[in-house]
Amino acid sequence: MKTSTFVCALAWLSLTSAFVGIARAVTNDIRVVVDNVMDMRATGNSLPRCQVQLSFSGADVADAFEIHDVRIMAAVDDTGRDLRVDSEQEKARRRLFPSNAYTSPGNAYAPQTAHTVELVSPARDARTIKVLEGEADLLFPTPENGGLVIIKNFMAHPGDAFSDPLLKRSNVTIAYLGKEGSEANTSNKTVQAIPALPPGPTQMPRRIPFGKRPGPGKGLQFSVDDPDHRLADMVFMDSYGRQIWVGMSSVGNGSRTYQFQSEISSNLQLRVYLATPEAIKTVPFKIENIALP
Repeated sequence: MKTSTFVCALAWLSLTSAFVGIARAVTNDIRVVVDNVMDMRATGNSLPRCQVQLSFSGADVADAFEIHDVRIMAAVDDTGRDLRVDSEQEKARRRLFPSNAYTSPGNAYAPQTAHTVELVSPARDARTIKVLEGEADLLFPTPENGGLVIIKNFMAHPGDAFSDPLLKRSNVTIAYLGKEGSEANTSNKTVQAIPALPPGPTQMPRRIPFGKRPGPGKGLQFSVDDPDHRLADMVFMDSYGRQIWVGMSSVGNGSRTYQFQSEISSNLQLRVYLATPEAIKTVPFKIENIALP
């Protein structure tokens, strides 16, 4: 195995990363490989962390819309330290480093098969993460299981929340506010920040041509209220059922803005993907002896 390690000092933080492609786990449904470990065992960091990037493959992963979530059930280094993040510590970290907003330069490939999990930093003398055990939620959305909602002619009613019963059942409220820079009726709309999950993939590649960027006035704005974190993605289709490439997307403060490569047609179709319980398949995994940098 070839191992690459680098160290970068940033103010009070030492950041070490190692690529550890040999650690893997195989189940009947998925195969999990550790691609990268970023370790923050540094003096002066009040909330040190260890990030492990996992890559998923297998027949189920290939068929899934996305890896919607990954939960860690057990994580122990070779000194016996429990590496699971305490819920109160996680709340404190989120207060210091809020993550309710992001900007994405478009969407690349589908499906997305990588997921980064965050752990407590291992002991200073630890050499490996002895056990990393968890479960992955694979999303298989369809209209039948409530995971796919199709909204037609949504641009004709700026400021109005979509009234689809599947959205109401998932406690998701979405309103189209209008084109970027335009005025829309947003009265009586109460929204909150949604989780920092980048727009997920579709069943087709979404590659943005190199060098192309969205032009001015080619963005659509939405308000989103998703208290149960069910919203997985919003995808745009033309009248022929072909996906419209998103060149840039931004999320934050209960809003989403999507910018496009070309002029926006008024007959766009919106597909909303939801992580309903019926659309989720949960698959366990276990990885042992993950090398630390």
